[in-house]
Amino acid sequence: MVSLDRIFDLLSNERRRYALYYLDQKDGPVPVDEVAEQGTEWETEGAPSSIPGESSTVLN
Repeated sequence: MVSLDRIFDLLSNERRRYALYYLDQKDGPVPVDEVAEQGTEWETEGAPSSIPGESSTVLN
């Protein structure tokens, strides 16, 4: 079983929290590049930016 310290350590990263929040708002699979773009937008407070190495991988 994973310790609470490990869980809190993983969630201490803002990008991971953004990704989890975004995935929680969606129903079904979401392309990785979509998650990355939204996270980047939130990090930069709405300023769009390109994400190098876009991927077509889908997160469930």
